[in-house]
Amino acid sequence: MLETIKRWLGSAAPFPGLDEIQSWADGRGHQFKLPREGEGFVVEATNVAPPWRLEWGPSQRDYIAGQELRLRGELGGANELQMLLLTSALTETLERRVYEHFTEGLQTRNDAATPEETRWLVMYPRASAAELKELNGRYAGTANIAHVLSQWLDGPMCGLLANAHGSWLATDDPLVLIVHRGRLTMRAPLAAPDPARVAPAVALFETALREARRVAETGSPDTTQPGLWGRGA
Repeated sequence: MLETIKRWLGSAAPFPGLDEIQSWADGRGHQFKLPREGEGFVVEATNVAPPWRLEWGPSQRDYIAGQELRLRGELGGANELQMLLLTSALTETLERRVYEHFTEGLQTRNDAATPEETRWLVMYPRASAAELKELNGRYAGTANIAHVLSQWLDGPMCGLLANAHGSWLATDDPLVLIVHRGRLTMRAPLAAPDPARVAPAVALFETALREARRVAETGSPDTTQPGLWGRGA
């Protein structure tokens, strides 16, 4: 605690609300940290199963303006599994970018500069209305293995996603959940640290991570690429 306070005092312009976030993290037994460089904060939840890491700071994606909330957690295997769920409005934005890049003759651009969220919308088939369940029309999704997205949404995760907008997210805010290389990452805009918004975001992520691990443990024989499932974690 003392080191954290010293670093706050040494910061030129600390964000308001950090003390409330630290109290929230401490109350749950999580570790609250300030990054050595840059701005924002980190919360590490090593006292829960599965553990996760929360970061708040400048956005790492240009489709999220300003500050971004990021949560990451390991699936514990299934490194080849790829799933993507994102808001419909963001889907349209990313698809428009792909089209513009193609029509402007940029189809040979380096794929490393294009985030998975964009590339997968082109690479993999879109989830059907039946797979998206009650999220159809508000969210879109895709995966490299048939039917796993529907399996992911079986259970409480679907309701939490449906209730996110209008509660802790504004109606037009983008929200992304992506499973890649044995890890789940969630991204959402968050202008200022506020436990009233962070807590439900964490609840959604914890559920999504738990359900993704269930899908990873179950496996699926239906794949869009030969030998994709079961090559080892």
